[in-house]
Amino acid sequence: MRALPPVAPEVMFRNSIRLPRDYYVRAFSNDYSVDPTMIGRLVEVTASLERVSVHHDGILIAEHRRRWARQLTVTDPAHVLRAAELRSQFQAQHRRRPPVAAVVEMASLAHYDELFGVEAQPDFQTVTAPWAVAS
Repeated sequence: MRALPPVAPEVMFRNSIRLPRDYYVRAFSNDYSVDPTMIGRLVEVTASLERVSVHHDGILIAEHRRRWARQLTVTDPAHVLRAAELRSQFQAQHRRRPPVAAVVEMASLAHYDELFGVEAQPDFQTVTAPWAVAS
């Protein structure tokens, strides 16, 4: 038999992903919540036998006890509160914006008359409808 290596091999799950809009990462078929301020950023997920940790640029942003059951969603209540805060801030900012008025340019039909060399003569005769009764 050979001797053991001087440094023990790493026996952790490790994955780097961009945090999606639902602010959950998946490790071993379970979903674990992350601070929603990190949405859209690259995070590193590591899972040992006891803990699931999420780091961004070497800073710990979420840590959960690992669950051994499958298809679970593990949520930190602080993450839910932070998501509600961010959502209300976004909605308040959206309400403060002035409405955008659509500007539609109206083309003058006289340009077509000039283009095709047509001289329009207005006809100001009054047309009476046959059902109109003269008084």
